[in-house]
Amino acid sequence: MENYLLKVDEGAGNNSFTTNHLITAKDRQMVKYHFHRTLKDGVYTDSQYDDNKHHLISKWSSTTAEIASIEKLTQTEENILSKFINYWTKL
Repeated sequence: MENYLLKVDEGAGNNSFTTNHLITAKDRQMVKYHFHRTLKDGVYTDSQYDDNKHHLISKWSSTTAEIASIEKLTQTEENILSKFINYWTKL
């Protein structure tokens, strides 16, 4: 298993922000799977207006989420970032 930093661009109305999530996974593809599994558990669905399969939209509002980047981390980077990045938070 390897450590990754998943950056997610999220937005609601005219507001946008980037959230950072530490993910331990077998590979980058599993990080993408984690993103979809976590957000599509009843809150988000695929965007019908965008061909990007990593762009999700809330079922009840205009809130969106999209993978901005996935970066592989060294153990030292993960140790430092884990002190400052909280666990996965869903809107």
